[in-house]
Amino acid sequence: MARIEDIRIYPVKGLDPTRVETSRITRSGTLAGDREYAMLEPGVESIEKDFDTVGGTLNGKEIEHLHEIESSFDPETGVIALEDSGRSARFELPTESDAASEWLSEFVGSAVALRHRDPPGFVDRPQFGPSVISTGTL
Repeated sequence: MARIEDIRIYPVKGLDPTRVETSRITRSGTLAGDREYAMLEPGVESIEKDFDTVGGTLNGKEIEHLHEIESSFDPETGVIALEDSGRSARFELPTESDAASEWLSEFVGSAVALRHRDPPGFVDRPQFGPSVISTGTL
């Protein structure tokens, strides 16, 4: 019998996932809280084309060392903790998005804007709903 073993959301596109016990499907068909935030170049909006985000958002494909950041997010408080080698900080989102942007900009080495978007957020291919990864066959 199939069962759900683990639910993960990625509050900030490109950073670490957060495990949640439950989640709801939003009106747009995505998991609540998944990729509601993304890093973008200041003044640039994400570009959607053929069911996918093709530009504007920054992740590990554009920033090679991005995965050196350890992050955790508390969905209840909206607090994100960020840590790299030698620096750590906590920010309450969305209130402290500008301060989080400054921290991320220093890490990246160029200006980054942490932006929020209501569902579907910055999910690639939101028309297809949440991704389900199976570890077995039915």
